[in-house]
Amino acid sequence: MDLNLEDIGQNIERYIDDDKFLSSLKANQICKILDNSRLTSSQYSTLFFNLSKYFGKVDMLIILSHAHTDIFQTRNDARLVSDTISSVLGINTLNNLFSFYDDTSDNNQIDITVRTSDYLGHVIKISPESTVSDLKNIIQEDLSIDSNIQQLYLERTLLKDNQKIKDLRFNQDSFIEVTEDHSHPSNRCSCREGSSNNEEDENINEEEEENDDDDDGEEEEENTKN
Repeated sequence: MDLNLEDIGQNIERYIDDDKFLSSLKANQICKILDNSRLTSSQYSTLFFNLSKYFGKVDMLIILSHAHTDIFQTRNDARLVSDTISSVLGINTLNNLFSFYDDTSDNNQIDITVRTSDYLGHVIKISPESTVSDLKNIIQEDLSIDSNIQQLYLERTLLKDNQKIKDLRFNQDSFIEVTEDHSHPSNRCSCREGSSNNEEDENINEEEEENDDDDDGEEEEENTKN
């Protein structure tokens, strides 16, 4: 039976765990399938661990060279792929190399101390290549301060969003002061919404009072007639 290798490649997720199907393929067929597919890190790991049951390391190396992956979203994605390559090829040096790269990447980060009205010394790890805008996003995640209203100061100098962390002049005792700009449009919108809600509540209360007055007037008229 002729196989549509291009179609299989475009629907690779249906086949990565099908041992019967994978065991029936030849190495060159798998290469053609992979030429037409793109794998997530999880699919990559599952597929190549399964293929390693049926192919030797030489074939696996050739097959691996045809694989395409999605852009890694996290370090764990990259780590999963690197662990898979090391395992199926049986090359421990690769694993050591990737581990060393992970460690040096961590070492490239620097510690920045930020101060707010509630936090006197919160430490944030960040890459020197990041921007002040990136730092604001981390502060928002860590301290729940909206990045849109943050104003960051280093030694009384207001920092701009596009400034690189590596270009800021830190010394051993430096810290970044975080203040909140409550005049930001996002806050004003919230205030206006709150005001609108209050006005609606007041209008409802006034209508209820008018209805109560009307009811009282009708009762008085009926009593007078009686």
